[in-house]
Amino acid sequence: MIKIAHLYYDLMNLYGDNGNIKILKQVLEGQGIKTSIEFLSIEDDINFDEFDLFYIGPGTYDNEKIALRHLLKHKAEIKEAFLRNKFFLITGNALEMFGNYIIEGDKKIEALGLIDFISKKLDERLVSEVYAKQESLKDYILGFKNQDGTIKTKENTFFEIIKGYGLSKDNQNEGFFINNFLGTYLIGPILVRNPEFLVYFAKRLID
Repeated sequence: MIKIAHLYYDLMNLYGDNGNIKILKQVLEGQGIKTSIEFLSIEDDINFDEFDLFYIGPGTYDNEKIALRHLLKHKAEIKEAFLRNKFFLITGNALEMFGNYIIEGDKKIEALGLIDFISKKLDERLVSEVYAKQESLKDYILGFKNQDGTIKTKENTFFEIIKGYGLSKDNQNEGFFINNFLGTYLIGPILVRNPEFLVYFAKRLID
């Protein structure tokens, strides 16, 4: 049994990115693996021991801040889940919540500190179709960018951008796959648009 927690389904739900977990459930059950999805938000108690995969998709910045305030209450539990190699699938601007902090104008907003990066909110949006490579995959990764932030990091990134924006205008890299945490600005949904990557992610989840 694979148990998936869809966190903040009512707040972080733009661009149909919940298609990621719908297609993942379909693939897993096609292999005979029973899979459940539980929908949780700020009104719910979240038991991070209970689930195998935590999913959060993109949302408005106001909703991102609401979700972040709730997640910060579980900061220690989230770090423990990360260190125990629980899976995280984090797409769009939800990724920003897992860095060290978010810079918004003159404000410095505490984030979860799970991955070593700083994000900064922009006055513009970076919008592009994206083609990327990943060394473990033969096919290009296809995705879409509509981000209002950029990320500065010294961490190793997961995708190499061939066309389109990366983590920022001048950084042609994208995404993190650290422990079993996959976080990316790419939306689309990424697992729906990239069948080879879907199989790759599902295999890592069940191995």
